[in-house]
Amino acid sequence: MYCCTLLEFFLFFCTLLTYLLYFIGMVAYLESPSPGVPAYGLYGEPLHSSPLALHIESIAFRTRAFNGEIDVHLHHNLHQLVWLASGQMTVRINGDARKLTGPAAVVIPALVVHAFVAEPDAEGFVLTASTAFFRCESKVADDALKSLYAAPTIFSLGQAADRASDIDALCGVLANEFDTRRSNADLLLKPLAEAICLLIGRHEGETLCSDAAGLADKDIARFLALVDRYYAADLFLAGYAEYLGCSTDRLIRLVRKVLGKSPMQIVHERRLKEACHRLLTSKASVSEISTAIGFSDVAYFCRFFKQHVGLTPSQFKAQHP
Repeated sequence: MYCCTLLEFFLFFCTLLTYLLYFIGMVAYLESPSPGVPAYGLYGEPLHSSPLALHIESIAFRTRAFNGEIDVHLHHNLHQLVWLASGQMTVRINGDARKLTGPAAVVIPALVVHAFVAEPDAEGFVLTASTAFFRCESKVADDALKSLYAAPTIFSLGQAADRASDIDALCGVLANEFDTRRSNADLLLKPLAEAICLLIGRHEGETLCSDAAGLADKDIARFLALVDRYYAADLFLAGYAEYLGCSTDRLIRLVRKVLGKSPMQIVHERRLKEACHRLLTSKASVSEISTAIGFSDVAYFCRFFKQHVGLTPSQFKAQHP
């Protein structure tokens, strides 16, 4: 009788353990990142290629390299504005496809999944800027730009040929200043980009996927903004979670689910992007750059950089004179 009771208890325990392991496995499965949408700096380039402030190029420059088709992807902390001066292109945002005829513009906020196919006759520009780039001292301008980039939006300017001509001219000036970097060019880039966006924002647009399901989680956007601000500080995972008002476990799950990476991987990618930028644009030494982006040990920074880029910082700088 006693042995029988022990056997029944053992069988009950084994059954309970089986269900518990199954439940744990299902939770892990449900919270694992989906086969993810690729995230780029500039399309087709690694994340550390992302511009710290602004980048502009013609539609043809990148689409011709990919046979006219820019496949599904997203950008972590970059807004984009596609200006189609003339010709046709098909834009797909979160699965919603639209065929556009220029003049038209498409606003694509950070973290929004998108793709497009440009026809051979498509002419225009793609403006890419960091989420921090459009912060303005003027509250009116700041609010207008925040509103513009609050949701993916399509603007058709076929009935506003004079305004479209102004926008196209400004895009051309901005692209020329960006490419040539003549004297005081940096002083012109931000006001030119803001003027282009504000002129487009004057027109009535069609918002796509404005519901919560169509837009990336706002907590992720807040986390990425914090990373932009504190990547070089001695801020650990718990610090980011505290700023966001959540537990570290929730932050890890959220970032993995949406971005497919750990929060600290995102921080390291931001440091790497800053390191590449400083190596290419400043005369600071490797040791000074290491300290500036949050590494106290320059040897560790060099190992970290080579692991991710495939070159030492000095080799990287030498290859990009």
